[in-house]
Amino acid sequence: MKRDLFRFPFPRIEQVQSIQQLRERLLQLLLWICTLLGGVVYVAAIIQVVQEELSRNIPLYTALYLILVITTFLKRLGYRLRVSILLALIYSPGMLNLFLNGLNADSVLFFLVLVAMAFLLVGVRTGVLVLVFSGLSISVVGTLFTQGIILPNMGPSQSDYLLWIVGGLVFILTGILLILSLHVLFTGLENQLLHTQGLLSELRKVKIELEEKERRFTFLLQGSTDIIILLDLEGTIQYASPSIERILDYQPDEIFGQKVYDYLHPENLAIALKAMTPGVPAEQIGPFLELKIRHRDGTWRVLEVVGTEVYRDPAVNGTV
Repeated sequence: MKRDLFRFPFPRIEQVQSIQQLRERLLQLLLWICTLLGGVVYVAAIIQVVQEELSRNIPLYTALYLILVITTFLKRLGYRLRVSILLALIYSPGMLNLFLNGLNADSVLFFLVLVAMAFLLVGVRTGVLVLVFSGLSISVVGTLFTQGIILPNMGPSQSDYLLWIVGGLVFILTGILLILSLHVLFTGLENQLLHTQGLLSELRKVKIELEEKERRFTFLLQGSTDIIILLDLEGTIQYASPSIERILDYQPDEIFGQKVYDYLHPENLAIALKAMTPGVPAEQIGPFLELKIRHRDGTWRVLEVVGTEVYRDPAVNGTV
């Protein structure tokens, strides 16, 4: 549990099982960033409050930061609630700046980030709803400024209707363009994710089939009364079936990497080398060879040997 809490939350694309999982990891990443940056802002705000002797604001700042920390670490709150808290924490400073200073770049930026986060974390409908809600918030505060009910703490006058109308329209148009851009990017990501998941599913099926074939092949080899040996182009033993122990008293791993010629009687080397030479017609060799093979005890055993060249298959590229 603790290891999962402090793990970097953003996954590689092949690790993502669904768009919702991607959103959950994105939410955790955003909460981590907000918690780290919020800690710096919180300390700076407390220092400023102490210097200006405005200690009544300390409980408010502390409460907001504690809410952020709890939301980051307490995943039991549920995805929707954690998203709502994060959006509320982004909306609050935007509205505070709007009330204090009127319509400016900072407040518009907060609302655009709010729209983007709503789209990415929930979906296009929520992004549009947040855009409309933010536009209404700007309209309400703009009405209060133009009526002279509230005045900006700093900066130029905010009583001009045209300022709020143009600013509100620019915000709405920018928000629409932002949602459309994110929608195109997110749709491409979703299609890529579906494609990747399809490929991974096919690979898993192929892997299962290969494992089944390998188990079946291994079972057949282990149950075979014949010795089955795989040789590379140089005559090096790449595989020997378990029956070699019963017939010649060698362990399969024991002769792995050894030259097969080391186990042949000297009088059989010439015909064995000819048989192992690629391109030699089968008629010159015959249907099988009778070769003397050295037993572990040093005696020679006469075995019938049948070979098949499998050079075209890169998985074998040798003689069976």
